[in-house]
Amino acid sequence: MTDFSNLWPQSSWRIPLEKPVWRAGAEQFLDKLRGDLNSPLLRCSPAEHLQFLELVETTVTVRRPPDFQDFPELSVRIRGAIGRILQQMGPPVGHRRDYGCRPRAWDVVFESLGRDSEGEEFQKPLIIQVDSDASALRITARLVGMAGFWLPDVEAALVGALEGGVALSEDSKSRISLEIIEVSRRSRGYLDPPAYPVRSAHLRFLTPFRLRSENHNVFNGSSMLLSIANRVAKLARWQGVALVIPWAELHEKAHAITCNADDSYSYRWRRGSQRAQGRIAVVGALGSVELTGFIDPFVPFLQMGELVNGGSHAALGLGRYRAALYP
Repeated sequence: MTDFSNLWPQSSWRIPLEKPVWRAGAEQFLDKLRGDLNSPLLRCSPAEHLQFLELVETTVTVRRPPDFQDFPELSVRIRGAIGRILQQMGPPVGHRRDYGCRPRAWDVVFESLGRDSEGEEFQKPLIIQVDSDASALRITARLVGMAGFWLPDVEAALVGALEGGVALSEDSKSRISLEIIEVSRRSRGYLDPPAYPVRSAHLRFLTPFRLRSENHNVFNGSSMLLSIANRVAKLARWQGVALVIPWAELHEKAHAITCNADDSYSYRWRRGSQRAQGRIAVVGALGSVELTGFIDPFVPFLQMGELVNGGSHAALGLGRYRAALYP
């Protein structure tokens, strides 16, 4: 059996935060990062962005324990476990001197970076997705653009979280350590658009898709498409890109699209929250929907959304879907 102990807990990334100079430099780095996210240097259309979308990911494969609940909110539990590890970890280059004073992974990919000039929170660049079969679970942690620098830290935290133990079920108070089979990395992106006009799309939800409007849960085709477009546009900033989107026109086209949600249903559960010090009721849509109409303007968003999730709480692993696009 392969030994992954070199990743955790002996990792050089896990050191105390003791150096005031590094702390001050890291805060300056975060201020510059917020400025870069708020005012990207490049501008392009969503279709052009498909051609140079860049993400990096690590996938950890573990042996599936008996009676392990893996659908549909496992990604939320695993992300919480990763956060508990990342919060303990120090600077990304550990014992080596970092003249850039780059902050720890927690501050960049997990903690809130604040709000942009429009008053909306910056999107977190970490995406957690889980795939499973009868014998194994494959947990993927994906980072967008410049956040990819912190992939080794996220990988170490993911390995530590899985070996440290994940709750067997939603309400379980005990955790089980998962046996790691393989750890791998790769790059994703550079998507090709369909070679035909798209007039219908079938979306199958792999994790609950949540939509919120004025503190109420809603679900309709136009809101779903616009929420995916909004998330993709905000994550593009992590690549230094501002997407040129005629939002008023896009809203009109979204409302003209027909959504058949007969094959979708509501799924309710409760998730733990360290900030709330308790459990929070959550509701989202599972199943699938059919979208028909002039889909073309939304195709780049739907394609990129498969990699980054959509809807509310997408950073928690919710809103994952598979899209089939038809002429």
